[in-house]
Amino acid sequence: MGKRSTFGRRHEAFASEYVRDHNGTRAYRAIYKSVKSDDVAGAAAARLLATVKVRRMVDRLEAAAGARVNVSIDELLRTSVALAHVDPVDLFNADGSLRPIQEIPRHARLAIVGLDISEEYAGVGKKRRLVSRHMKPRLLDKNSALERLFKYKGMFSKDNEQKADVIRQFMEAVSGRSRGLPGSDTEKP
Repeated sequence: MGKRSTFGRRHEAFASEYVRDHNGTRAYRAIYKSVKSDDVAGAAAARLLATVKVRRMVDRLEAAAGARVNVSIDELLRTSVALAHVDPVDLFNADGSLRPIQEIPRHARLAIVGLDISEEYAGVGKKRRLVSRHMKPRLLDKNSALERLFKYKGMFSKDNEQKADVIRQFMEAVSGRSRGLPGSDTEKP
């Protein structure tokens, strides 16, 4: 078997970079350092991702990554559903105090991204003592998390195709190449 071409090595490098965060523009610019424009990098990344060879590389790398961390699509979807149904009530006791972390159900703990802790003290020096401690959980933005997951899995592809059709029809109508937008009063027979 002969040496791989620079072109092939760059395709592999692009695919490896792309699977990190699914940002084609960033991945393209990381591999092709001379490209300065995001528009150029984005268009070139889209062309690369549309090729069968690069798509197979990406699929292979994603499958290998999934196998390494033992994550399945079903598990990702179950986690997404759990996050979508997190009820803040699960985090607190009946008196409004935050439950100890061990008592918070796992699905609710997954939604905690941090705690804001504020403490109040009284006195000074050796007489200084803690008067109160308040902890406020910061929760994951479940809507954006779900949206990213669904986009990643292509669940909006039909919507995106429909939007592209509407935009194309609008552009044709504006440029005079169409008889009007479908369903509009300006549509000509």
